[in-house]
Amino acid sequence: PVAPSRSGPSQRGGKLGCVNARELEGRHIVVTGGAGALGGAVVDAFVEQGAICHVPTRGATTVGRPGVVVTGGVDLSDEASVVGFFAALPG
Repeated sequence: PVAPSRSGPSQRGGKLGCVNARELEGRHIVVTGGAGALGGAVVDAFVEQGAICHVPTRGATTVGRPGVVVTGGVDLSDEASVVGFFAALPG
């Protein structure tokens, strides 16, 4: 296993530390837990890099912000619910 870097993300090429600016432009990324505080920070970092984030939640579907699609009614412990969520994603 590789130990996590202690240098911080700003010294490794941006907030995500693994991609160049806007390298994720237009890519669709699923972020489970993206409606919470920590997951929300992950979503923010991906959106800043140009990604479109899809956030499944068990609650109601809410209006996202640019670059964020929040889909409610997704139970991640139920296979059929997860399959349905992924089937509805673009591409």
